Amino acid sequence: MSGKSLGELFADIEAEVDFKHVYDRNDLHLSVTFDKAQLLSRAAAYREVAGHAVESVNTRDGVKLTLAGGASAMFRPSGTEPVVRVYVEAQSAGDVKAILDEATRRVQALDNG
Repeated sequence: MSGKSLGELFADIEAEVDFKHVYDRNDLHLSVTFDKAQLLSRAAAYREVAGHAVESVNTRDGVKLTLAGGASAMFRPSGTEPVVRVYVEAQSAGDVKAILDEATRRVQALDNG
């Protein structure tokens, strides 16, 4: 009814509550021998990512880490192909990039293929 796009409406909400939201993701195509269970186990045990302390862990539909400073990182393996999606949300583009880069490196380090 406002004539604004969804993006414009979301930006209005962010401005109203003084909260900035930035998001990005990587789709990592890994070897067919990649051990998804090992990734999920390790990710659930992380205590920090890119200098952000892990505040909570949710293991529903992957592993989602709630990080200090209002950020989050989620590791979600595909059930049908050797792909892991890494999703990151934070309040700044710099934090998103740093967290996503480190999370991506951690996944790739587990790929022996």
